[in-house]
Amino acid sequence: MKVISRKIELDWQKQITKFETLSRQKANQIAELKEELRAIPPSVRAGFYTEEFAKEEAERINAEIAVLGAEQDDLVISKYDSERVVIFFEVFLENFDYVWKKMDLTKRQTLLSLILPYGIEHDGKSFQTVTFSPLFKQISTFSEENVHKVT
Repeated sequence: MKVISRKIELDWQKQITKFETLSRQKANQIAELKEELRAIPPSVRAGFYTEEFAKEEAERINAEIAVLGAEQDDLVISKYDSERVVIFFEVFLENFDYVWKKMDLTKRQTLLSLILPYGIEHDGKSFQTVTFSPLFKQISTFSEENVHKVT
């Protein structure tokens, strides 16, 4: 379980890092647009922009800033959600034996149905899952040959 827990944690940490990077990129784009916005009044005073063009340009830039701000907020929320998943796996999988013992039968059956949705089968020599578990499909380094058989 510790190997699975660590792999899941590493995969999610990559996701968190990706969200942080994208969020910083959005923040940089917003900062650049705000600089463009601040440059509009001096351009009008210098006669480079007409009042009408300056107004349209400011509206366009403000709209872009609003969209980028919403996208950045979504990335921050996704990052926090991912961090919560990591914390869950750290606590849940690290203490799986304890959690399993504390679960009642219904909770155990629910958990098993999520991990082994179609059950397991026996071919006379070994047990194997009927289909590949969705849980393990999320772990990119596990191949079906490595995890499929449970002996």
